[in-house]
Amino acid sequence: MTLKEKKEIKELWKLFPKTIKVRVVPCEEGGYCAEVLEPKSLTGVITEEETLSGLTEMLNDAIYCALDIPEKYYPFMVVYRENQGLTKSLGSNKIVMYHYSSPDL
Repeated sequence: MTLKEKKEIKELWKLFPKTIKVRVVPCEEGGYCAEVLEPKSLTGVITEEETLSGLTEMLNDAIYCALDIPEKYYPFMVVYRENQGLTKSLGSNKIVMYHYSSPDL
């Protein structure tokens, strides 16, 4: 990886908010749906997946698309993970807080 690419990746990291708030609900056709509620820059990002574990991966991918991250940089982008201590269940809905971790370059 060139120095120019490393700088470009670090600039892209600045697009990502440290924390996102996501509503997770069961989909009518099965599986789970996730919708980003906060921050405003990502409001409306929606994805779905058959399993909760797969939903996190799909959510990260949807955020990369929303932020126009070039696909060649996906492996170097931040990855959101659920913060278990801040997750709240509301009946069949869950409000999930995700925090990111940055990969090493």
